Formats: sequence, structure tokens, C-alpha cells
Amino acid sequence: MAPIDAMVFADVAKSVPKENITGLSQQMAVRAYNAISDHLKDLQLTNGNSRDYFIGNAICSHLRNWWRGTTSPVSMIVESSGQYGISKGLFSSFPVTIDRHKKWTIVENLELDTATFYAIDEHVKYLIDMRDQMKVFLMKEKLDKSRVNSYISSNKSLSI
Repeated sequence: MAPIDAMVFADVAKSVPKENITGLSQQMAVRAYNAISDHLKDLQLTNGNSRDYFIGNAICSHLRNWWRGTTSPVSMIVESSGQYGISKGLFSSFPVTIDRHKKWTIVENLELDTATFYAIDEHVKYLIDMRDQMKVFLMKEKLDKSRVNSYISSNKSLSI
């Protein structure tokens, strides 16, 4: 859901530069959790909070990478400029490097196998559908709020 959150935020918070809107690739947190959750059964950390711990740790890694920069690619949700067949303007997870000035750059020209290509194509269809649904919802909310405000201002003597 993080790419959708980023798209909503970018749409609503127009004063925030889009290069400052990033998201944690959920796969990172889930993979980290799944990779070692079996090993945690021997520890007392498995009381239901262990998944939260690993997601929190992934968030810290995301912020640390952005703050310190990276020498090798990391996964980050950022706005597409059309790379890897993902439509320009959509937010999705990409391999990025981050320089010492905290500027991320999408790593381009990685080879994709056929299965990955088709998975990206399906992901793009999903993102476009969710973006369109989000826009309809936000327009409806704005319209409803406008109607309520108009009704209230025209009925100043409204009594409850």
C-alpha cells in the first residue's frame, strides 16, 4: 500500500517536492521478518511484537540510507520517470542509490527476466487502478466538503 500512500501524499501536499516523497518498500520489512522469524522462536521476542520490531528496523534502515547515502543500490519507493515500464508519475519501488547530498537516483538498465517484466506490468495496472480510485475519492470528498460548507453558509440560522 505504500506506493498508494505516496501518490495520495504527492497529490494532496503539492508544496512538497516529489523528490522528497519516498516510501519504505514493504517487501524489505516482510522479507527481513520472514527470513529470521523461524530463528526467533527460541527467543522471547516472538510475543507478537517481533514483526513490528522488524518493520521498525526497516524504517530506521530506510531513513539511515537516505541520511547517510549508499554505495550500492537499495530498494525505495519513489516517483517514476518511466523506468522499467512503470508509467511516469506513479510511485513504485525501485533500486536506487543515494548520494551524500541525500539525492536518490534510480538505478537504470538492470536486466529483467520475463517473469519480472510481467509482474511489473501487473503491478503498473494495479497502481493505475488504485491511483484512479484515489482521485475519484479525493474529488468526491472535496465536492462533499464544498457542498456542506455552501449549505452551512447559506443557512446561517441553522438550529440543531
